[in-house]
Amino acid sequence: MKPLQPTDPSHIGRYRLKARLGIGGMGQVYLARTPGGRPVVVKVIRPEYANDTGFRIRFTREVEAAHRVGGFHTAQVVDANTTAEEPWITSAYIPGPSLQQAVTAHGPLPESSLQVLAAGLAEGLEAVHEHGLVHRDLKPANIIMAEDGPRIIDFGIARPPEDTRITHSGALMGTPAYMAPEQAEGKLPEPAVDVFSLGTVLYFAATGTNPFQARTIVATLRLLIGPAPTIPDEVPENLGDLIIWCWNHDPAKRPALAEVIDILSEVDTQAWPPYPHASVVSAEVLDERFNVFRKLYNQSRYESALPGLEQLLPQYCQTLGDDHKDTLRIRQLIARCQDHTGRHKAAMDGFRQLLPDMIRVYGADHPHTLEARTQFYLCLGNSGKLQTALEAHQKLLPDMIRVYGVDHPYTLTIRAAINGYLARTGNLEAALEDHQQLLPDRARVLGPDHRHTLGTRLKIAVWTHMSGDTAKAVELFSTLVNDQTRVLGTDHSQTQASQRFLKRWQNELLEE
Repeated sequence: MKPLQPTDPSHIGRYRLKARLGIGGMGQVYLARTPGGRPVVVKVIRPEYANDTGFRIRFTREVEAAHRVGGFHTAQVVDANTTAEEPWITSAYIPGPSLQQAVTAHGPLPESSLQVLAAGLAEGLEAVHEHGLVHRDLKPANIIMAEDGPRIIDFGIARPPEDTRITHSGALMGTPAYMAPEQAEGKLPEPAVDVFSLGTVLYFAATGTNPFQARTIVATLRLLIGPAPTIPDEVPENLGDLIIWCWNHDPAKRPALAEVIDILSEVDTQAWPPYPHASVVSAEVLDERFNVFRKLYNQSRYESALPGLEQLLPQYCQTLGDDHKDTLRIRQLIARCQDHTGRHKAAMDGFRQLLPDMIRVYGADHPHTLEARTQFYLCLGNSGKLQTALEAHQKLLPDMIRVYGVDHPYTLTIRAAINGYLARTGNLEAALEDHQQLLPDRARVLGPDHRHTLGTRLKIAVWTHMSGDTAKAVELFSTLVNDQTRVLGTDHSQTQASQRFLKRWQNELLEE
């Protein structure tokens, strides 16, 4: 699971996208939420394929197939739109790793769990075939290790056996190392191809390898049509015999799925799942991890903080929920890090997705929402959208006054930001006039020696010089440097900057 990318939409249909789950054969797969908060999986066809008639046909067939098979052995279809500009399908979210992920992480399955896997897959394929379909792409990545048994997913190339429209175009449909020999030879797929693939999947689950996998597709296809591989000793004898039976090159001599189920009828259901599913990380552990990255953020080490925060986000969603305040806080910090590291578009996209959620959870006038709006508008300015940032801050100011009051430091900060954008968009006179009005307010609220008060004086002096009154600017800087030296020290960067301005403009006056 990975965070959404800037190019990802916030919604597909009425489903709010939360994270990326991976990339399927035809498109991107997302974790999403229904309007009621239930987790679902949304699969969207890739834009480059959306206008391809063949791919649209395959996608429509996937929806039809999944509807016909139902959800007992698969993931129940919830919704779909096969005529959209970018067609999509929504199914129930089945927690658990794929068989590929489980074996990669933990190694081959224990013998008792292999029996449960084999029986469950045989039942699932039997359901597929009873509806007149052939899956044609059974592989470890398309098998979810759910709590109640294996689930078969991804019907992107399942179709009735008599449907030959795509095969006859010359396309090689399926994953070569998990094909049956007749598939590799381009013959019309019958249900028996799924039985051959079942044997290969069971071999992988028992050994962690695929005996047909070679360095090239051509070499893989040669292995498929050659003699059946030898079964190693670590594979249980009865399962090894079943695999060899499934691998018979004559489809008619492979076992019927009912026979497979009969052979494995006495499985130990206590042996499933073979590995404990990844436990939900406690809130306490998450907070410990978060504090590490927050410290980096507070130290302005944004490049170091960003990857860690992105890794934490899915764990926060799982443990605390999408709408928990800490989950929203992580998303906000990710956007801030992106802005600080120059990834302005990603940051703006992050804020655009975050703000509606914060308004829904907190309300439009909540301090957290107003803070996120402020950060979003600063991001607009950092990206060079100065006029847009100015207008956004001007709309924000009345809300800040209403919520915080006219003299609150946050309100004064927004006034200062507006003046900054006025100056940068060519309205220097208005910026200088309001900053001169802002100065006594900041001195009264924050104190005359506060860094923001001193910063306001610095801007007034600079803008005074830009307005053409160098003598007045020198006068302002002379008093400012004295106060900065007293408050900040001689070596402070702001003090030194003011000293450089003062010296330069004094020289300008001498040259006049």
